[in-house]
Amino acid sequence: MKIQLKKLSLLNFKGIKSLEIDFSEVTDIAGKNATGKSTVFDAFTWLLFGKNAQDQKTFAVKTYNEKGVVIPKLDHSVEGLLIIDGVETKLTRTLKEMWVKKRGSETAEMTGNETVFFVNDVPKKEGEYQLFINSIIPEATFKLLTSPTYFNALKWNDRREMLTSITGTPTDEEIAGNDLVNLLTTMRNEKKTIEDLKKEYIAKKNNLKKAIGEIPSRIDEVTRNTPQAQDWKQIEGEIKTGELELTVIDQELADKSKGIEDAIRTRSEMLINKSNLEQKLSSLEFQARQEFATAGSKKDSEISAKKQKIESLQQSILNYNNDAQSLSNRIINLNAQNEELRNKWTVKNAEKLERGNELTCPTCGQSLPDDLVEHKMAEAEKNFNGAKVAELKSIQTLGSSNKAQIEELTQSIGLIRDKIDFSQKEIKELEAQIKVLESHPVHSQSIEAILTKNEEYAITKQRVSEILVPETIPQPDTAALKQRRYEVSQHINELTSVLAAKELIATMDKRKDDLGKEEKQLAQQIASLEKIEYQIDQFTKRKISEVERRVNEMFPSVSFRMFNQTIEGNDVPACDCRINGVPYSDANSAGKTLAGLEIISVFSKAHDKYCPVFIDNSEGINFIPSMPNQVVTLTVTKDAKLTITA
Repeated sequence: MKIQLKKLSLLNFKGIKSLEIDFSEVTDIAGKNATGKSTVFDAFTWLLFGKNAQDQKTFAVKTYNEKGVVIPKLDHSVEGLLIIDGVETKLTRTLKEMWVKKRGSETAEMTGNETVFFVNDVPKKEGEYQLFINSIIPEATFKLLTSPTYFNALKWNDRREMLTSITGTPTDEEIAGNDLVNLLTTMRNEKKTIEDLKKEYIAKKNNLKKAIGEIPSRIDEVTRNTPQAQDWKQIEGEIKTGELELTVIDQELADKSKGIEDAIRTRSEMLINKSNLEQKLSSLEFQARQEFATAGSKKDSEISAKKQKIESLQQSILNYNNDAQSLSNRIINLNAQNEELRNKWTVKNAEKLERGNELTCPTCGQSLPDDLVEHKMAEAEKNFNGAKVAELKSIQTLGSSNKAQIEELTQSIGLIRDKIDFSQKEIKELEAQIKVLESHPVHSQSIEAILTKNEEYAITKQRVSEILVPETIPQPDTAALKQRRYEVSQHINELTSVLAAKELIATMDKRKDDLGKEEKQLAQQIASLEKIEYQIDQFTKRKISEVERRVNEMFPSVSFRMFNQTIEGNDVPACDCRINGVPYSDANSAGKTLAGLEIISVFSKAHDKYCPVFIDNSEGINFIPSMPNQVVTLTVTKDAKLTITA
C-alpha cells in the first residue's frame, strides 16, 4: 500500500490563517525558524490522529492575537487529499467553538469545543473517523514510517520487539540444540517463556541468598540466648526432697481437717433437721389461718357474687329499654312512611289523561285527521292506564311490607318487656338474700384455739425446742504447717525453673545443628539454580544473537547490537542502533537522519506500506537517498515566509 499526500489545506491552524500546499514525490518546505514548517507536519498528524508531530494530544491548535489571547468564534480546520493505492481520499478535521445565548442574556457565551470529521465530504462520528484511519494505517505504524527519529526514540525493548516482528524469531528447538534440550523440556512442562523462567529462578535465588545470609546471625542469636549449664543432678535431688516434705505436711493438714469436717457435718445435720421442723410448724400455722379466714371470706364471697349479679341484671334492663326504644322509633318511621304512601296513592289514583300535542302532526304542525286522532287517543289511554296501575300496585306493595314490619317490631317489643319484668323480679330476690347473709355472725373461734386442738402442732413444737445447735466450731492451728508448705513449694518452683534450662540448652544445640544443615541445603539449591540460570542466559544469548544476525542482514549501513556488556563482564539484553559501527547517540544529526530513513525503508518494505516521510532540519543533509516513499523536507533558510518547492 502506498499513501501519498496530494494536497494539504490549513485554516486558522496554529497561527496560520490560510495555507494550501500541493505535494509531489519530493516537496521542500523552507523558511526561517517560526515560519510554520513544523506546523505543516503537525497539521498532517492532527488531521489523522488528533495529535501533533511530538505525539501530544493537547497543544495550541487555535489562533492567538498579538496580545496572546485566543481569537474567538473561529473554525480551525485541516483538510487533506490523500492518494491511497491510486485512489483519492479527502479527509477533513475541524475544531469549532460552541457559543450559546442563554435566556435573558444579551450576549452569547462559549460552552465548549467540538470536533467535526468528514471523509470524502461525508460527515462522520469521531469513532467512525478513527476507525477509517486505522483501516488505512494504525497510528504506531504511521509514526514509525513517517518520522526518521521515531524508532530510535523508543525504549530498547520496544525497538527489539519491532525488529523481531519483521525478521521472525528462531524456534526454541533451533536455539536449544542438543546441550539445552533439558531447559526446553522444563519450559514446555511449566508452560513458561524463557523470560518468565529466568525471572522465576532469579527470584528464587535471591530469596535463597537472603535466607542463607540470615543463618549466621540466627546461629549467633541462638548461642546468645542459650543459658549456662549447671549441676542438674543436684537440682533434681533437691526437688525430690522437697516433694517428699510436701507429702508429709499435706498428710498432717488432712488429719486436722478431718476432725473439723466431722464437727461441721454434725452441725449441718442439726440445722437441716431444725429447719425442716420449723417449716412444718409454719405450714400448720398457715392452715389454721386459712381455716379461720375461710368462714368470713365465704360469706363475703356470696354477698359479692349476688351484688355482681344484681349489677349485671340492672345493666341488662338498661340495654332492654334501649332496644325497645329503638324498635319503637322504627315503628314511628314506618307509620309515617305508610301515611305518605296513602297520600301518594290517592293522588295517583285521581289522575286522568289530558289531551295535548299528540293530536297535531310533529312534522308540519297541522291537526291530524279524525281517524288518526281516535287511534292516537286510544293508544295514549291504554299506555296511561297501564303505567298508573303499575305505580299504584308498587305503592300498595311497599305499604304492605311496612305493615308486616310494624307487626314484627311490636311483637319484639312485647318480648323485651317480658324480659325486663323477669329481671326486676330476680333483682328483688337477690336483695332479700343479701339481707339474710349480712344479719348472721361469721366467727365462732380464734386461730390460737384452732392450733391448741392440733396434736401434731404441739409435738412438732416440742421437738424444735429440744434441738440445740452450737454457735461455732473450734478451729485447729495450722498456720505454721501452711507457712512451711508455702516455703517448700516456692523452693521447688524455683528449682524447676532452673531445671527447665536443661531442656532449653538441648533444644538450642539441636537448633544450631539444624541451621548448619539448612545452610548447606540452601547453598546446594543456589548452585542448582545458578546452573539452570547459566543455561537460560546461554539460551537467551543464542536467541538474541540469531535475531541480531537476521536483523543486521536487512540493513545496509545500520546495525543493531542486542547485548551490552557490564563492567563485571556480564551480557545484558539491549537493542542499540549503530551507524557504520558508531553508536546512534554519538552520530551527528545527518547520520541520525540517514539512519532513520534507512530504518523507514526497511520497515516500509516489511509492512508493505509506504507513507509520506517528513524530514525535519533537512538542510544538514547533503543528499537524500532514493526511496519509494513520498518525501517532504523541512529546511531552515533565511526566507521570512514559507517557500514551497514541489
